[in-house]
Amino acid sequence: SLRGRVEAPARVRPGSPAALPAPIGGSSGRVLIVRHPDSMRDALADGDDAAELQTRLAREGFSAEVRSCLDPRIDLSAVDLLHVFGAGESGLLPLLEQARSRAIPIVGTAAFANVTAETRWGTGVTNALMRTAADANGLANYLQMVAARQLNTKEAVPSAQEPIPGFDRGVRAVLENLDVLLVSGAAEEQLMRSRFGYTGAIRTVPAYVGSEAAPEPVQSLAGTREFALVHAPIAAFTNLSFLARAARGAGIPLVVA
Repeated sequence: SLRGRVEAPARVRPGSPAALPAPIGGSSGRVLIVRHPDSMRDALADGDDAAELQTRLAREGFSAEVRSCLDPRIDLSAVDLLHVFGAGESGLLPLLEQARSRAIPIVGTAAFANVTAETRWGTGVTNALMRTAADANGLANYLQMVAARQLNTKEAVPSAQEPIPGFDRGVRAVLENLDVLLVSGAAEEQLMRSRFGYTGAIRTVPAYVGSEAAPEPVQSLAGTREFALVHAPIAAFTNLSFLARAARGAGIPLVVA
């Protein structure tokens, strides 16, 4: 069974090192944290959150493990609480329905990405125009069309469509199985309420900020003026090549974390 001890949090700035609570201990229970195999393969940011959650639960006395939602070794008879990452992953649905049939409480972290087709479109047209542009002038013209959402390919069209067929329906089905949804802030809550019709309980949990490495001043990289910070994988879908071009054109230092 699940048993937890709670103390009132101190009033500090979310995400700061002082906001990390000291373990209280004395809790018990078996918590299964699940992610979609695609996000596990791509090493996305929700993996950091899931690993940190596992660590903090263990410090409080819970037994916690992280698995793929498709892992055949999952045994829900040995689970007191299920925590899922990625409300947009319809592949989670079979496991959620099994947990619901066993009356297992379910917490979901939205970890929401790619809610429109723009990510897929941007990656598609980027690859196409880089192959097509004959020179810098041609590339500049293409980039203006990209900015105006006027450049398409047969496979890639801007956000007039779902990322994949049935995406919205799958998200709603996942949300219907949750007891509590954790979001990163007001914008994500509004999205889940207005677009996907979620009416259940919501709690705001700021994204995990790692404190393992000592912070270093960024002035040596970006100077003392304003700069752009990118916290994203170096991959095609994050559009770093165009972002770097735009930052250089605007004379804005770009720092990639």
